Amino acid sequence: MEKTFFVILTIFTFVNSYSQTSVQYLNKGLSKYEQKDYEGSIQDFNKAITINPKYADAFFNRGRSKNALKIYEMAIQDFNRAIVINANFAKAYNGRGFSKIQLKDFDGAMLDFNIAISKDPSFSKSYLNRATVKEKVKDYHGALEDCNKCLSIDPKDSYAYDFLGILKDDLKDYAGAMFAYNKAIEINPKDRDAFNNRGGLKGDLEDFQGAIDDYNKAIYLSPDGADLFFNRAVMKVSLKDNQGAMTDFNKALEINPDYGLAYGGRAVEKYKLEDYQGAIADNSRAISINPKDADAYYNRAVAKFNLGQKDGACSDLSKAGELGNTQAYDMIRKFCH
Repeated sequence: MEKTFFVILTIFTFVNSYSQTSVQYLNKGLSKYEQKDYEGSIQDFNKAITINPKYADAFFNRGRSKNALKIYEMAIQDFNRAIVINANFAKAYNGRGFSKIQLKDFDGAMLDFNIAISKDPSFSKSYLNRATVKEKVKDYHGALEDCNKCLSIDPKDSYAYDFLGILKDDLKDYAGAMFAYNKAIEINPKDRDAFNNRGGLKGDLEDFQGAIDDYNKAIYLSPDGADLFFNRAVMKVSLKDNQGAMTDFNKALEINPDYGLAYGGRAVEKYKLEDYQGAIADNSRAISINPKDADAYYNRAVAKFNLGQKDGACSDLSKAGELGNTQAYDMIRKFCH
């Protein structure tokens, strides 16, 4: 009897230690994830999995870290493993659905969010993520229904209010969109996306200074956001602050040297300053980044006309027309025959 007790005690002690160690690595990985040390978190989740190869939470969280690193195919493999271990793991289906959105597998993502919701109808994030899929396929009313469901479960979800604003904007309910963005900012005053989106709405409503104020706040929260500097530049153009716009376009390109829209915007400002060669160079860069940029071809043609480069200009106008810029054909009729 004493021997049997000893064996049982030994087994119990071993299993308990085994479990605690894997949990400790999981917790270390979660801490690193919160600090945005995603590669470090993966190393800790790897250790947790080595100790306990059936640790669904470790596979799930390693998948989250891989999503954060934008290695979506590998993230899906981890979510698959988590689901094999625990077929009722709603968050794993949700995580896999998110990966599929990034890979533009919208049907697969929709299926995963549906399963996640069936496994846990109280998991608000699955409704929000399903709403994003519906928005991408232009099912705005379906997306709105899911977004509202998310908020009924979690009324303090600032990201859901931010997305609600986008949906309301899509549906041209501008007052509703403004309310949603305001609510998102009220809940989370550090939500740079809400300030950015509200700024865009104010710009659409021709409140250009109000838009700039919002972009200023977003830039304060996210000073490395090239899109924020670009958006603020566009508002400054509307206010005829061309020098301020040029500064912001330059900053956007300093942050992201492959920002085609920023080259196009700066090219327009250079054209206004009669720097036609500079405008041509920026439009050429925009075209190299996006060969289907009809406006860049059109604007480069206009700059070339000003330098007497008729053949090159007409060639650009022809390309712009092929890509959908109808103004190009009017120009061709006037100047290229």
